[in-house]
Amino acid sequence: MIYLNVGEKIFMNVEKLPYFPGCIACGKENHSGLQIEFYYDNSLKKVFADIIFEERFIGYEDIIHGGIITTVLDESMAWVNIRETGKMALTKNLQISFYKPVKVGIKYRVESYVENVDGNIVGTRSFLKDSENQICAESKGEFVLMSKLRSERMKKGLKL
Repeated sequence: MIYLNVGEKIFMNVEKLPYFPGCIACGKENHSGLQIEFYYDNSLKKVFADIIFEERFIGYEDIIHGGIITTVLDESMAWVNIRETGKMALTKNLQISFYKPVKVGIKYRVESYVENVDGNIVGTRSFLKDSENQICAESKGEFVLMSKLRSERMKKGLKL
């Protein structure tokens, strides 16, 4: 168990999640990517990460491109699937809603949770929130779980 102090809250029973080195979203070795560090809160059963977007991810002026925001929401949902089911998952479909512009240099939090599991299909939700806890974007997704054998092979490529 680790203790993580985020803002004024102290989360107990939080674990840092691994990453795929070359991943555009979480890969620490991918210097063109977002390099997001995800955590799992065991008590809330949620994945979360704090993100400050750089200027290189803009779409217009200081507003982050919607495709980048979609990538963040999708990645967070993928990790909550992996953590909750123990299997790797592939995105089947996503529904994204954008409510507020996401800007460069401001801290945001993405958080995701599993809504339901039906066989090898997992329904998930994800939210990107600003420092005032207002939702800037949200997604609903369905993910297909990979077989146990394929999941175990893929997990060998993870790093902490």
